[in-house]
Amino acid sequence: MELPRQLTQIRQFRGYSVAQLAEKLRVPPTLVTTWEAGIHYPSLQAILGLSRILNVPVRRLVQADLGRMRQELRGKNPHRDTDLLLALSLFFGFSWVPVLLVWRHWPWVLGVPLSLWLGVMGLVWHLDGRAHRSDRQHYREILGYFAGQDVATLWQQRLRHRERWVVAGSYALLLVVLGVLGGLMVNQQ
Repeated sequence: MELPRQLTQIRQFRGYSVAQLAEKLRVPPTLVTTWEAGIHYPSLQAILGLSRILNVPVRRLVQADLGRMRQELRGKNPHRDTDLLLALSLFFGFSWVPVLLVWRHWPWVLGVPLSLWLGVMGLVWHLDGRAHRSDRQHYREILGYFAGQDVATLWQQRLRHRERWVVAGSYALLLVVLGVLGGLMVNQQ
């Protein structure tokens, strides 16, 4: 990616610190730092703001990355490693089922922590996937912008994707509740 290097150079050339640029963009300084470090790609809205504040054409900021964006969007599974981590976690979690069925006090000793652990792993998987989807959504917005799509329409599409985090939180909470309820039912017997 070229944007992180260019953003750092242009920001320094214009005499802005990370904090000053973040203040002008009305974003946290850590967000600007993640852009400059190449951890996350800025949204179309942020790129338009950067273009305006730094007095640089949008095309100059992202031109070198457009081919990479197209290639990334054609990829099948951008977070394959995270999927593998989740699969291994689920395998490990379910490998304890025979022990848990035989042992009388399993709900409190292993069941609840195991349920919490599986819930956390599911949440980690979702959050990692969300970060990858967020970057991919930024790429779609930027490519759509250069294809002549309306910026307001692109922004509304982004809002639909932000609501997905509720699914991950619900999944984790459900696992915790099921683990606790299972523990209570077995303990009462």
